[in-house]
Amino acid sequence: MLRTAQIPQVSALSAVRRRQAFTLLEVLLVVALIGLLSGVLVTGLTRMLNPPPDSPAQAFWRAARAARKHALENATQVRLSYNADDGAFEAVAEDGTALDPIRPPAGTRVEFLAGIVPPTLSSTGVNGTVNRLFSGVLDAADAPTDSVTFFSDGTSSLYRVRIQASLSGADTITSIIEVDPWTCSPMLGTSAGGATGG
Repeated sequence: MLRTAQIPQVSALSAVRRRQAFTLLEVLLVVALIGLLSGVLVTGLTRMLNPPPDSPAQAFWRAARAARKHALENATQVRLSYNADDGAFEAVAEDGTALDPIRPPAGTRVEFLAGIVPPTLSSTGVNGTVNRLFSGVLDAADAPTDSVTFFSDGTSSLYRVRIQASLSGADTITSIIEVDPWTCSPMLGTSAGGATGG
């Protein structure tokens, strides 16, 4: 009788031991899940640490915001220009302080255009009236200029920006960003990126 009582205990003990171990299928599933989660994590971290490059218009707006901010914070004038040799927007304050250059994607050509923004159908108010009255007189003022100036009161000189960006091969897109000199933001009636022509 003693032997029969011990046999069920041994089988119960071996059943407990079998439940403590993992099957090969369970181990493979856990390894696959860990691999999947680490792949997602590495991809997300890579995107976070290496953000996509700016478009040419985004690079211009970053450079303009930095120049305007420096002019406001330091009560000075800041000249923003585009250095075609280096392919970068460069801003220099009156005291000679140079801000970090901002580079648009390779293959970008940028021109600052002086003068009054040409009238459009959406031009209203004082700016629209001035544009319609003087647009013929100031056609010559719509020539390229070396730089634009941001003043200590948050305004800027009158200008537009022509950006030519190479897409792939020989395809080039030209866009003109019309800048409001009072707010240094896109003029009403233009898209957020400033593209007015293709």
